[in-house]
Amino acid sequence: MISSLRAHPEIDEFYGDLISDHFEEIEWLLEHRDSLFRDGDLSWRDIADYEERLWPKLEVLLAHGERGLACAAEAAAGVVEESARAGVFVLAHRPEGLDLLAGMDDLDGCEQDAESGYLIAHWFRGLEAGQADAVENLLLQKATSPNEQVRREVARLIGYRRLQNRTLLQRLLGDSDLEVQAHATLAAAKLGLAAVQEFAERGLTIAEQREDSQVADLFALAQFLLGGNAPMKRARQKRQRSEPLSRLRWALLAMAGDPADFDLLAQHDGPQGAADRCRLLGIHGDARALPLLQTALSDADETVALAAAEALHCLTGAGLFAERWIAVPDNHIVALNRDLFPPDPTDLAWLDDAATDEDIDGEDEEIDADKDPDDDDWDDDEQEEAVEVEVGLSQRDHADVDFDADDGFSKNAVCTDATRWRDWLAQHGNRFQAGRRYRRGLPFGPKALVDEICDEQSPFDIRRRALWELAHGRQASAGMLFEPDWWLSQQEPFIDWLQQWCQNP
Repeated sequence: MISSLRAHPEIDEFYGDLISDHFEEIEWLLEHRDSLFRDGDLSWRDIADYEERLWPKLEVLLAHGERGLACAAEAAAGVVEESARAGVFVLAHRPEGLDLLAGMDDLDGCEQDAESGYLIAHWFRGLEAGQADAVENLLLQKATSPNEQVRREVARLIGYRRLQNRTLLQRLLGDSDLEVQAHATLAAAKLGLAAVQEFAERGLTIAEQREDSQVADLFALAQFLLGGNAPMKRARQKRQRSEPLSRLRWALLAMAGDPADFDLLAQHDGPQGAADRCRLLGIHGDARALPLLQTALSDADETVALAAAEALHCLTGAGLFAERWIAVPDNHIVALNRDLFPPDPTDLAWLDDAATDEDIDGEDEEIDADKDPDDDDWDDDEQEEAVEVEVGLSQRDHADVDFDADDGFSKNAVCTDATRWRDWLAQHGNRFQAGRRYRRGLPFGPKALVDEICDEQSPFDIRRRALWELAHGRQASAGMLFEPDWWLSQQEPFIDWLQQWCQNP
């Protein structure tokens, strides 16, 4: 006798396991997609293959109706950051799911600390996709949260998604928290709303008076995206007083490209040292940097030599590449581009590392204070390995951080061979005139920036930097056209438009 599957006594457990499997893959794909944009050896266009795997999983989960939504809601209301993000992502694709999110007020009562900020950031990252109007209604509610971290994420998300809600932006610009104001200002700048220039200038002044460099960076970047020159002027004044600059402020000087800043950049003494100095000179693009970068190729520090080679490529577009072996554990994504310049103060994809480091530091202090040396569950080696496993997105899923150096892959990277570069510059160096800016061998300008943005091999942070520079020039459009980690289907129309615009500016 044949009976229906639905009549099986363990049908609920079967469906529960099935839904759980689909949800876990959604969680993994969302996280893995971030890694691939920033770390992987893939062309950014190839990430579309991973995105295409995600949507069928989402459809299957939602096809389970209340069961699927209940699974997502449980995750969204939980305390596991990555699961919370995936749960919100699923719910954001159904009206009834958004109703469930609107009823979740647990975030409002979170402590004002790094751990809670980590959870809240992941929760809002789940809203980076989903029907815009419906998500916007949820943000209207969250914008009145008593929790400052929640309101900051609302402001950041408006900018990330380019949501055209000026009433909501106005409310956040008038927020009592300066960092909320800063995120709202940057959101307005990405939308091209030039009216916030003076507001950004006042905010930058207050943030500097408070010595809050992170908030100051947000205001400075907003001004830069709107074509403003005040952040660079302030940076020059700070250097005249021998005051330090953040990495972003150094980057804004380089991206602005004023020939008078060449000597200032060549004397860069920031915490990242000679490697950042090379990157800054490459971004600035003045041909006077060529002999300095050529000399840096012979630096004993491999990090400096690689930065010099990348800067030379950025300036000349020479196309000198060589196979480079990257040693990594099996099935891992290595952080190839995480330290490339410049950083983005709003990029949350690597919040994992910062939050984990802070948590581990705090935990170590507590453990040391109460520790009984005779009552230790782990030996020192085991503790060290556990910390290594916890820190960093690229290690989080791997139980064994000790791996054979033969494990890894070859990457076609910019060549660091000083002889090859000397020969190339001897043959082609006369094309580059001192005092003029270049980007990948072209005179610096919109065409060179669009080429960087559209190049399939351009890593995430180079595309982002080029989008910032394009916004600063205010020729293609007002504001920042798109984010370099948007879904590929969202990026493509902008890329097509940019390529057509370059042909008929």
